[in-house]
Amino acid sequence: SMYLLLGLTVHTLVALASRNERSRSCALNALKGDFDFAPAAAPAVHHGKSGEAEKSAFVQLAPAAAPAVHHDEGEKGGDTIVVVQLADPQLGMLNQFASGDLQNDFTEEASMAGQLVEMATKLDPQPTFLVLGGDMQNQWPNQDADEGKRERHAVENFLAPITNLNIPVVCTPGNHDLGDHPSAEDLSKYKVWWKNTCYNEVKLTDYSYEKAPDGVSETWRIGKYLFLQIDSQLYYDNTEDANVRAARDRQTAWINETTSNIGETQYIVIFTHIPPFMNSPDEAHGWANWNTEDRRQVLSILEKAASHPPSPRPNTWSPPPIMWVCGHFHTNVFNIYELPKSEEKIVHVIQVTSAAGTTMYWGESQGTMTSQQAAAVAGKPIGQAFCEDICRGAWSGAGCDPKFCPDAKNERMKPIEDRSGMHIFVFNSMGKMIQKWFTLKDLKSLVKQDTGKIPLPG
Repeated sequence: SMYLLLGLTVHTLVALASRNERSRSCALNALKGDFDFAPAAAPAVHHGKSGEAEKSAFVQLAPAAAPAVHHDEGEKGGDTIVVVQLADPQLGMLNQFASGDLQNDFTEEASMAGQLVEMATKLDPQPTFLVLGGDMQNQWPNQDADEGKRERHAVENFLAPITNLNIPVVCTPGNHDLGDHPSAEDLSKYKVWWKNTCYNEVKLTDYSYEKAPDGVSETWRIGKYLFLQIDSQLYYDNTEDANVRAARDRQTAWINETTSNIGETQYIVIFTHIPPFMNSPDEAHGWANWNTEDRRQVLSILEKAASHPPSPRPNTWSPPPIMWVCGHFHTNVFNIYELPKSEEKIVHVIQVTSAAGTTMYWGESQGTMTSQQAAAVAGKPIGQAFCEDICRGAWSGAGCDPKFCPDAKNERMKPIEDRSGMHIFVFNSMGKMIQKWFTLKDLKSLVKQDTGKIPLPG
């Protein structure tokens, strides 16, 4: 069993079947899960605007009894949903400012992403679908068209082992795919450029797949899990482009319609590039979270959806967690945030995944940050964050001192097998989910020599 291999660092979340409405304590304990695993540093559970955290109930022990995960070969996916997320391959990031032949060279990043995809094909059971969490390319869409095309072609190539197995690929657009401040033309180009790779209409037809009529947003359902993929770039800032504002409003209306009647959904899982927030919904807006106005509107829509019980209401019903699976930050962040004064105990789970390509060690971090640490970096302008938390320099209105920091950059930004990786999520029919970040080095060590497979919990 892979439980023994996951060791002490498996994140555990909810077992909705065991939750009830009798008390706040009961709800929080159920949210933390009934698996006896924990990360070395358990994530805080934040209670509203106070920012106060209850002492975590995670314990660092092997499981007394692994939960059942059923594998039915006769049904696609059986009772197990396996999701692989690769965030930010961002081909060309490492060498975008290099000189000569090295400029925009993405050999190392493509190698990491390609080997991770190969590892995904070895999972047993195989992935139900694979998610590219945005920033597939590094080249801005309104610059060097030939370079952008070269990067997109390389993404198609490294995905081939997965697509050859007919495993669906889901993509969510990143800021490098659309631009930090996309125009209507950028939105249109994205849909054309990534249609065949990411938006094949038949990819998830077994799961009630629907795409927003005029956008890139998508939804599908597997059992009692509701999945959405949305464009976070529309919520990054308050754009002045009327066409982009209209696209944003259409997506928000689509989210509202899609989640208006979720029935007995046990999880709402949203794939998007930039997280809505890191630590708290009222944190300051910066380069790595949404603008506060759109953030509050979309969160409110989902919180309303989660708070409505099915009819008739089951005795053991409690709201489904709203889980955000994101990228953009190039470092792992995990947070459980419970709304203050929430009768129905609405919870947002924020999972920010580090990079399949070039990872970034912000500040003193080593690939993982607490949500509080991440919010401090995410709330800055990107230039200031890079200066202070990568270069470790001094930021002022004149820029960064030092202006260049090649040594710090080379140490803190690397696409190497003991840093680059992917997230694996396993959902089962009982409403239980386990997740873990694996580096490429981790995954290689888990391949069984006799089968060539990586066995998942079962």
